[in-house]
Amino acid sequence: MPIAGVKFSFWVPLVSKMGTMANVNDYAQAFNEAVAAELVAYRAGARWTQKQLIDATGISKSKMIRIEAARIDIGSRDIALITDALGVEPHELMARATARLEKARLANADA
Repeated sequence: MPIAGVKFSFWVPLVSKMGTMANVNDYAQAFNEAVAAELVAYRAGARWTQKQLIDATGISKSKMIRIEAARIDIGSRDIALITDALGVEPHELMARATARLEKARLANADA
């Protein structure tokens, strides 16, 4: 079920260009890394320690470490908990992560 007011149209061209499962997996990992980098940036900007964020969200320490290291896929529930604790809208996080991914893609295309 789509979320009211949220557009995921940026996935359509990305998925259609990927072609293979390896590319899908590579993109998923790159996206996890971009989301993780933005979460860490938001946390640092708020001058919060990882422990403060863990305490505010109720997410376990081991899971938070894996989220921030992009070693697991972050689910919508965890995104909601983290962004709410940091006072950030989830769509802002996703927009910044997508922009980070696009910047990296363009840098790789120029290389």
